Amino acid sequence: KASFCDKCHPSDPNVCIECEAGYINYNGTCILTCPSEYYMYQGVCTRCSAHCGRCNPNGTCYECLSGYILFGDECIPECPAHYVEVIINHVKVCVACTDHVSCLRCKPYSPEICEFCVSGTVMQNGLCIKECDIGHYFHNGVCIKCDTNCLSCNVDTCEYCYDGFYLLNGQCVNTCPEGYYSNGHICYRCV
Repeated sequence: KASFCDKCHPSDPNVCIECEAGYINYNGTCILTCPSEYYMYQGVCTRCSAHCGRCNPNGTCYECLSGYILFGDECIPECPAHYVEVIINHVKVCVACTDHVSCLRCKPYSPEICEFCVSGTVMQNGLCIKECDIGHYFHNGVCIKCDTNCLSCNVDTCEYCYDGFYLLNGQCVNTCPEGYYSNGHICYRCV
């Protein structure tokens, strides 16, 4: 008869079917606690869900095996779109990006900073917005800040300066240099 066993298998006395009080059946053997990756269900050690390293008594996974991330109560190899991997209490979990509608993928371990936006939006300072703010230009999917004092620009030149500044060769200056005069917000060469 197997140790701590109340009822053995009829054809094999080394395989337990029912354990004594306080013991749990694990593959025909009576033990005190189920090993990791298992939970006790009706006196039997039952396997947690796929790729789950630890689950609670009702079988809900709360920690995944190495190489997997907890998403709800499932273990998956990588977080889906609009979610990012973070570590909470030493456990890798998928959490929704702060902007889980417009942000397709956030920066690893930083749900508040977006890396890629959904179509129809642009990224500025880690956020997805409909269009770049004044003083920024759109380049390769990202809003980039124009040079200081520049109100509107493209990749390499300013197109329009803030009040009190003048446009000279694609740059904003405090005053037009000698040999130039201002008309509106632009410095023109004297003739």
